[in-house]
Amino acid sequence: MTNSIDRRNARRAFAGVSLAAVAGATALVAAPAHAEDETTAATGNDIIVTAQFREQKLQDTPIAITAVTGSDLAARGQTSLTDLKAPNLAIEPAPGVFGPSAQIYMRGVGQFDSNFAFEPGVGVYIDDVYYSTMFGNEFDLLDLNRVEVLRGPQGTLAGKNSIGGAIKLYSSKPDGQGGGFVEAQAGSYNLASIRAAGNFTLVPDRVFLRISGLGKHINGYVKRVDYKCTHPDSALPTYVASGHDDCVLGREGGSDEVAVRGQLRVVAADNLEINLSGDYTSSRGDPGVSILLAARAAAAPNVNGVTYGPAFVSPDPYTSYALYRGTSTSSYNAIPKSDFTSWGVAGTVDYDLSDKIQLKSITSYRAADSYFVVDNDESPIPKSESIAEPNQHQFTQEIRLSATLGTLADLTLGGFYYDGEAHQDGRNLIASISSDFFTDDLIKSRSKSAFAHAVVHLADRFNLTGGVRYTDDRKTYTFVRDTADGAYSPSVTPIDGASATFSKGIWDFRAVADYRWSDSFFTYAQFSTGFKGGGVNPRPFFANQVAPFGPEKLKAYEIGFKSDFLDRRVRLNVAAFYNDYSNLQIQTNTPFFNVDLPVQSDPTLPNYNPVGGTAPAAVFLNGGNVHQKGVEAELDASPIEGLDINASLSYLEGHYTELSAQAITSGLTKDMVLPFAPKWQGNIGIQYALAFAGGTLTPRVDYNFQSSSYANAINNARNYLESRNVVNAHLTYRTGDGNWEATLGVTNLTKDFYYYSKQDIYLAAGYVTATPARPREWSFSIKRNF
Repeated sequence: MTNSIDRRNARRAFAGVSLAAVAGATALVAAPAHAEDETTAATGNDIIVTAQFREQKLQDTPIAITAVTGSDLAARGQTSLTDLKAPNLAIEPAPGVFGPSAQIYMRGVGQFDSNFAFEPGVGVYIDDVYYSTMFGNEFDLLDLNRVEVLRGPQGTLAGKNSIGGAIKLYSSKPDGQGGGFVEAQAGSYNLASIRAAGNFTLVPDRVFLRISGLGKHINGYVKRVDYKCTHPDSALPTYVASGHDDCVLGREGGSDEVAVRGQLRVVAADNLEINLSGDYTSSRGDPGVSILLAARAAAAPNVNGVTYGPAFVSPDPYTSYALYRGTSTSSYNAIPKSDFTSWGVAGTVDYDLSDKIQLKSITSYRAADSYFVVDNDESPIPKSESIAEPNQHQFTQEIRLSATLGTLADLTLGGFYYDGEAHQDGRNLIASISSDFFTDDLIKSRSKSAFAHAVVHLADRFNLTGGVRYTDDRKTYTFVRDTADGAYSPSVTPIDGASATFSKGIWDFRAVADYRWSDSFFTYAQFSTGFKGGGVNPRPFFANQVAPFGPEKLKAYEIGFKSDFLDRRVRLNVAAFYNDYSNLQIQTNTPFFNVDLPVQSDPTLPNYNPVGGTAPAAVFLNGGNVHQKGVEAELDASPIEGLDINASLSYLEGHYTELSAQAITSGLTKDMVLPFAPKWQGNIGIQYALAFAGGTLTPRVDYNFQSSSYANAINNARNYLESRNVVNAHLTYRTGDGNWEATLGVTNLTKDFYYYSKQDIYLAAGYVTATPARPREWSFSIKRNF
């Protein structure tokens, strides 16, 4: 039944794209811009991108790219990284267990675990500064000029960890034109926010400053309810304060956020420009959203004769019985919250050595820390609780030397250096095996790379592109395990001080041929490679689990065309690809790595284990190879004045060609599919600006479809993610002089219920948790432009 529903929705999405194609679109043509101008600009409807180290028209760039301007983001109500939509792009808020982060997958390639042991599968950049971890990557899209979504491996262009693609955010730069905006918003769950930005000229024609900021409050959309209060016959204690009869202990998903960014642009000379920036973000809020979906009965732990089991699954998917308490309030009583702070500084220098040679330097330093609490089992029983205090800092330096050899070729040579250090601090209680320990793991990472890129113009309309990059990667993970009294559970062996290192040198290559058949039709064929860095298994229970795993690698073959037609009212871009994806990093739960535990029937002993068996352990290893194929189409149309239509549709299919013995033992089979890789995805947005009361009134509707997928590599009904059909609507009034805007918005208009993700560790730990998507919400905003 589900597959037939997915097919029907896919046909509807195809019909919507076809209808929009008949309707028409906007032409996009651009002239090259000088290096001192904004790296992406819109001239009329032209879009300039910098995916190949230099400014090019979107329609002249032989890469599958989705480019979204800041005004388009505002019209669609997209304010967070997780709001972005593009073909074969899946971005979801991570489950609460992974802290403040987003899970990003592109063409079925990504990473779900934010632990510093892992590398992202999709590179994320802000103003060309690389963000090396998933930790804290759920950015607010504040004051952006545009977003570029580059699909397919960007190994020679973006470097490591862009195996699936790259997302590049570009902020609005300071200029000498002054102006800015202030926007206030209110909405569901006591949403209250204010955004502002302003341009200032400090020295005419030479020094400019832009400051932007955000303040936001919103309540959580999931309630934490006291189990005893809602089940009076239960023997569990109650924690509801006297006099309260609503049973609510707190919420999940709420936050108070403050962010500020300052940018200083110095035009020191006609051939020298320096851009300096600094940013700060602070978020204080509830724990991340997670609810209990399934639970297996367990004899331990035992509270007043009550044990863990399916009775703690709430009938309301927006309610949790999570208590965030350990075996006793004196030994473990964490404050249920999720806090995050980050800051960074960056400097970019553009120096024209001559009319034909340019030097670019990008230097940055970033730091982030967090404190978040996780009730892993999402119940009033202290089965598994965690306090996490991760922190990380990084330094990056990139140098590019670009040259133009007349009409023959464009060349870029460069180097990149990364140095990062992180701590995975915290406390972990696993009551079922009587394990309560502290961690202060140290993770050191270093990466160096050199790259070369060349575009050879064989004829006016025919180009050959070649690229190569060599990367030297190294990561060392040192484990720190400690307990208050120095004693360890007899069910696990101490690994305090154990260390493992991943180290490898990797080559990436790219070769492209492109041909412009006419002013409105462009084709290309491409071969490219990429890799996701290796790491170290981060959650060992036994010495033989302290081991590195290798990098994932991908070879991609792609063809595509980019076109403008019907008097340049329609733009249609299509890409088809085939991926050879190898050495997948797979999470396994298998007796091959575990140690059998003896039966211990005495519940008073710390190693109480009435049924024997194995210790829960998730081990990561390189366990399989996959072949993938897919097609992506994007359409923009403006059939009549005021009417704009944008649509996209993508198809993805893949299958395992090889599995390791450990992966097979863990339950993986060749007929399973990659996680977070829906076969079909589609988006369509329609807006029409009409004259009203001396200004314009613009209604807009956006529809997003995504077919079913799985949240785990080992597919089963517990981690199955159903298809979704989400409708958002916005109504905007803009005054004739453009100074004022008012917008009424509704997200998830039809109340489509689905889960962002599921955390299935039922076999290892006895439970499945899930993150429900946000319900229907409304908002109203007023914006003053000046």
